[in-house]
Amino acid sequence: LAQHVKTYDVVHLHSVFLWPTLAAARAARAAGVPYILSPRGMLVSDLIRRKSRALKSLWISLFERRNVELAAAIHVTSDVEAVDLQELGLRPRRVINIPNGIDLPPAANQFEGAGLQPAQRPYILSLGRVNWKKGLDRLIPAMAHVPSANLVIAGNDEEGYTGTLETLAANCGVSDRVRFAGPVHGAEKWRLVRGACIFAMPSYSENFGNSALEAMACGVPVVVTPEV
Repeated sequence: LAQHVKTYDVVHLHSVFLWPTLAAARAARAAGVPYILSPRGMLVSDLIRRKSRALKSLWISLFERRNVELAAAIHVTSDVEAVDLQELGLRPRRVINIPNGIDLPPAANQFEGAGLQPAQRPYILSLGRVNWKKGLDRLIPAMAHVPSANLVIAGNDEEGYTGTLETLAANCGVSDRVRFAGPVHGAEKWRLVRGACIFAMPSYSENFGNSALEAMACGVPVVVTPEV
């Protein structure tokens, strides 16, 4: 970066609280090259309070505030993400709101041969990382109030959180109706989305929510929490 960043017109940095982002911002400033920073929904005061508060607050004070306020622009994907920046006391030079785009779903007749078989009973779908931020500890207890439907939770689990949710489902008496499908992609994902009776995104924080938009594009009713 130190050797080659000066050959570029602009640098686009993604995410925060990461050493590579910090190093790239420093290199761009040293070379006089403007950079754009996309926080990707990570600069949210409530999230910082819930996890690693002291460490993240220190990182913001030492590094991230300078990275944000010296950027040519901060790219956010929604109005609420811009408000979150202000609530942290960050003062960027310029904020640009550009929502994420999605690929439109393929036609329904393209799903022949996809891996997941049609469900025998209606199911509610949650699609995304299996992570505390996604609010699955809200969704699983709610299934006690929907005895006629199953819950399918699809997504990768990088933090070993599934076991905690399985215990929660057992305690709530709904473990027989909660299925963890793991990561799904391509036709398998679209078939799962199209087959859902409801798509649920109960996240504690979501700067955009691509999968909710994908469900809407499939004509599936979507339920979200106010933080999405």
